[in-house]
Amino acid sequence: MKTSRSVLRAGEPIAWLEVGTDTIKLLLTRQTRAGLAVDNLFLRKIPGGGAPLTETLADAFRRVPRRTYRLVGCVPRPMVNLRTLELPSTDPDEIADMVDFQAGRQTPYSKDEVLLDYRLLGSRREGYTRVMLVIVQRSLLRQYFYVLDDLGAEVAWMTASSEGLLHWYRHFAREPTEGVAAILDIDAGYSDFVVLAGHDVIFSRCLRLGATRLLEHPEAGWADLALEIRPLLEGCRAEAQGIAPSRIVLSGAGARIPGLAGHLQSALNLPVRSHDETKDPRLIGSTEDMAAFSRTFSLTALVGLAAAPDMLQINLMPETVKLRHAALAQAERWGGLSRAAISLLMALSLYVTTRFRLQQQEYNQLCARTERLMPARRKAERMFEIRTIVREYRRPELSMAHILSELHPRVPSTLSLDAVDIDVHRERCRMSLSGHAASIRDIRSLMTELEKSPRFSAIREEGPIVKDPRTNRFRFKVIGLVEGSE
Repeated sequence: MKTSRSVLRAGEPIAWLEVGTDTIKLLLTRQTRAGLAVDNLFLRKIPGGGAPLTETLADAFRRVPRRTYRLVGCVPRPMVNLRTLELPSTDPDEIADMVDFQAGRQTPYSKDEVLLDYRLLGSRREGYTRVMLVIVQRSLLRQYFYVLDDLGAEVAWMTASSEGLLHWYRHFAREPTEGVAAILDIDAGYSDFVVLAGHDVIFSRCLRLGATRLLEHPEAGWADLALEIRPLLEGCRAEAQGIAPSRIVLSGAGARIPGLAGHLQSALNLPVRSHDETKDPRLIGSTEDMAAFSRTFSLTALVGLAAAPDMLQINLMPETVKLRHAALAQAERWGGLSRAAISLLMALSLYVTTRFRLQQQEYNQLCARTERLMPARRKAERMFEIRTIVREYRRPELSMAHILSELHPRVPSTLSLDAVDIDVHRERCRMSLSGHAASIRDIRSLMTELEKSPRFSAIREEGPIVKDPRTNRFRFKVIGLVEGSE
């Protein structure tokens, strides 16, 4: 499929929902003059699927004013397969075909079992385009959409957390654009490792090591985290043709774990800087959810998505849901248009009925005035035509003598003209030459000589050239235009 164009606007209030395997995050945001503001935050752990998920989501949606906020879903990184591809084309249609072809090689599932979309990242070489491909199993999304439908929640968009991480880096990280940086975003049960060159994603992997383990077993967890990052740095260098990160940006829960940045910097021999995403928007820090969130969970992806909702490209909405939403929206639009059309027709009918007689009377009066003015109009038109004709014939350059003086030297001696017709009409003067010649070459020579003259243009034959059997000569007719001046 082709990349989608966001239906979200930058200024509208949006509810961002991320449903993980064991956690629900719901962030209510809006744009203010001071920047991004968070109105509320809902964070809960899910004890299991089925009924607990439905109950937890229902509890979350009780906090969302349905008519105020649009709902946008976010698929967490462990639930998607993400790859960056460099494709040898800049044409959007060719890129879409190449992505569909490459998607089958990036996942063991069949095409019917997955949903995919991609984001255009830019170009590092002329004639090439880099894309970020996101693939997710349909079965993982289907259960959540069933639950949301039961709750009457309408999802306007479904993106992936990695796209939010990219937007967060662009808007809030305050890092220099030069060089290559690696973002390590640590959530409760996993970590997202993304390498960027400028604003271009060149490498991405998901680590099954999160803040929960890092907090429960600091020494072993920190050491394991460094051990898992080292092969990723080497893998990035191999996959990106020698490109390697020059620094690490630590976000999410990792930015709020004291000492972790220093440990990673010492273990990996790379500069490590911490960026707490909760300091970027105007978050509500006094809520119970915020206190629980600040130590264990990451809000980086949702904050990044909220920063630029109109710039989203990845949309993992199932086609059936898209078609249903489109059908409902179309039916609602048609219903409103029908009601408006009926009201308008009734008003127009009343207006036409009351105005008909008056308009008929005015029409009859106008017709009578027109009939009275017709003789004067015809006289004026005839006088104007006579004036135009006289003015044209007074032009010496269009006189017959002047035209014949230009024409005579260009007529071959073996060619005879029977008739020369000059028709002067307004701004154009047409010429018609009829005669006979000893050969077709003489006729062509006449046309060539006329075309060389600045006084004649658009020279062409009219009708076929016919040979007279009695005289054994060729009869012809040539027409063209006479220019007004030399």
